[in-house]
Amino acid sequence: MEGRNLEIINYRFGYGGHETIDEVTGSGNTIDMGDRWLDTRIGRTYKQDRKDNEYPRISPYTYAVNNPIFYIDPDGREVKGFTINQKTGEVQISKKASADAIRIYQAMSKTDIGMEAFKSLITSKTKIKLKLTTQVLEDNAHGQTVGKGLKDGYYKKATITISTAKTGDRFDLTKSEDELINVVGVHESVHATDKDQIKRDQALPFDVKWTWEQESKPLNAEYSTWKQYREKYGGEIEPIKKIYETPSEEKKDPAGNPKPALLGIEKEQNETN
Repeated sequence: MEGRNLEIINYRFGYGGHETIDEVTGSGNTIDMGDRWLDTRIGRTYKQDRKDNEYPRISPYTYAVNNPIFYIDPDGREVKGFTINQKTGEVQISKKASADAIRIYQAMSKTDIGMEAFKSLITSKTKIKLKLTTQVLEDNAHGQTVGKGLKDGYYKKATITISTAKTGDRFDLTKSEDELINVVGVHESVHATDKDQIKRDQALPFDVKWTWEQESKPLNAEYSTWKQYREKYGGEIEPIKKIYETPSEEKKDPAGNPKPALLGIEKEQNETN
């Protein structure tokens, strides 16, 4: 009604979680998407999309291809290959999704934990690229997250690579490629999207690649989805339970710390945070 206005002091964020630029066109009417500013009243941006050549039939000043219900545009640069239907909560795949990303989604969606982890990749503030390889990664790892740049504690860009190679580590216990991708994908999603985890990763000394404590959250997430996968599709749980819940003085991280019962570490961290 005329003459009435709700004003929330010091709240800087508006549509889509973007920061408002109230000085331009009034309270909540303009938001900063990162690469472009959006006028929320008309659904148009103030400058052209830098990738407008990829969408010749669409005005370069539109937001989310003129369909913000189906698509999201998290940073004003490009539409992701995956979106979440706001009504049903289901993941929807567009033609822009890569074959690797679709394959990873298919495997991660086989468990509830994996599905939620994949959704966190879709809704993340970070521009994420997903890759699959049959090659052995550095240090015989099955997963690798490489982040570039930081903004508000999150990576600006990140590439998650999942290897299906046999390396003689714990993932050789997986019974299928789907199981492997699911477990590794959940692990890496924590490294790529969790603000606290990114802080832990960034705080590591230059000469220490990882520690049990720093990896506790991703490891517990991977353990949880692995159990869920086995419960749903069959397979022994005790062998993997032993891997995560049994401490070992012999298995030490690069900093020289012995392996603890990992679930205990995560519990202690949650209690102290």
